[in-house]
Amino acid sequence: MRDVYSKADHVFVWLGEEDGTIALAISSIHAIVAQCKEETQNFVKLVDIIWADKTYTYSDAGLPSVCDWEALYSFFSSPWHTRLWPIQEVCLAKEAICHRGQHTILWSKIALAARWMYHRKYWTIGNQRCRGLDCAAEVYHSSGGPNGLYEHLQLCPYFDATDPRDKIFGLLGLRPPSSPGAEGQSFAIVPNYQRMSLKDVYAAAARVAIAEGSFVVLKRATFLLPPPLDIPYPDTLQIGSFPSWVPRLDGSWDARRGSPMPIIARAGKSAGGDFRLRPVSLPDDADVLLLRGLVVTKVARTSKPLSYEVLDDPAEAANVIRHAWAIATEQYSASYDARGALIMFIFTLTSAGRNANGQMIYGDLAHEQRFAAFMLNHGGLDTQVDKVLSGFVADHDPKEFLGSLVETTMNRCYIIGNSGEQALGPIGVQVDDILVIILGADVPFILRPVENKWRLIGDAYVHGIMEGEYIEMMNIRGILDKNVLQFATI
Repeated sequence: MRDVYSKADHVFVWLGEEDGTIALAISSIHAIVAQCKEETQNFVKLVDIIWADKTYTYSDAGLPSVCDWEALYSFFSSPWHTRLWPIQEVCLAKEAICHRGQHTILWSKIALAARWMYHRKYWTIGNQRCRGLDCAAEVYHSSGGPNGLYEHLQLCPYFDATDPRDKIFGLLGLRPPSSPGAEGQSFAIVPNYQRMSLKDVYAAAARVAIAEGSFVVLKRATFLLPPPLDIPYPDTLQIGSFPSWVPRLDGSWDARRGSPMPIIARAGKSAGGDFRLRPVSLPDDADVLLLRGLVVTKVARTSKPLSYEVLDDPAEAANVIRHAWAIATEQYSASYDARGALIMFIFTLTSAGRNANGQMIYGDLAHEQRFAAFMLNHGGLDTQVDKVLSGFVADHDPKEFLGSLVETTMNRCYIIGNSGEQALGPIGVQVDDILVIILGADVPFILRPVENKWRLIGDAYVHGIMEGEYIEMMNIRGILDKNVLQFATI
């Protein structure tokens, strides 16, 4: 299939019959593309505007008033937009032309319009989300060139496939020949519907992703839940028992369990340094992932979790933050710099000081002011008890800080390590869990010892070691090699 679609002069896509709205939908798409072209200086600044640190950014600016939203929703409601197999068909094509009735439009324009609409929060205008439109926006990034398999795994939970193994098999055509998962390479994935269980396929994909240099799959493994039991999977499909490090790529995020955004390192920085690590299996157990890394500390204290239910009640969220702040202040002497400690606390609590769009904020006093407004408004901290807050008080909407908590801190806990490290970890973290740096990983992880192996608990933010500082210190002391451990993760 890779050869067929990449070598074809044109790929034609059939989206369905005429429904009376297609002409309005296509004219609306052209208007959106024209606006995107104008506002990105002929697309020169397109990447800078719609992505920052590889995370989505959003704009409150409007979309063209001439758009017919009912026609657009009808157009993107075609089942084709949510199917996984067509992704490689349009991504590999030299030129993909979409047909709807007697009308035609280039796929590249559809995808760009969808991504621009996503950037402009189209749902605030049309008052509803459209899954097909969101899927087209996701595929836009995959259309840009031959990325590794790990770049495409993020697509899996959003798209449909009758056999969930096809969520991997349907993406194999997008692998570059240099990928460890490509044919003839060390972790090559060869589709086999008779012998490979769902766990086998997803574990193989996770190994390839890590071997390519991405640990996003480990971040996703802890909060992607299996789909409902009534999903009609093939009767012959074997699911298998999933290890903690293998995500259910056929599942979805659950607001009761995981954070909507994984911990993200600062662009160009990595907690695990510049190491590149290829994972291997134990010869007798394919469910075990071997990784090398360093133990940073044990978890000594954890706050109450900022769960989905807690964040739904701002007053309760403020109380949980007060509890976390009490844990933090126990680590300092009477002469500590209260203002500096509070800034570090706020920075940790929102995973490196991220705002409601998930963007990192450096040296932005407004972030601390939003925190103060939120806490003072909802009674979690007050200027009489915590006088340092008075230096942050300003005229800010308390909802702004709550938005950053929902985006970056939902279902996470504030953590203190044995040596006083400030950290943010997953909702399931416990005292005596281990904070580790996996060599090559961009962020730290939390593991739990289980007999002579380890269970993955989730990703973490640890203040002061997110940019390779710990690795560098160990190197300077000449004890890096002596302290690198092998983690057999189950």
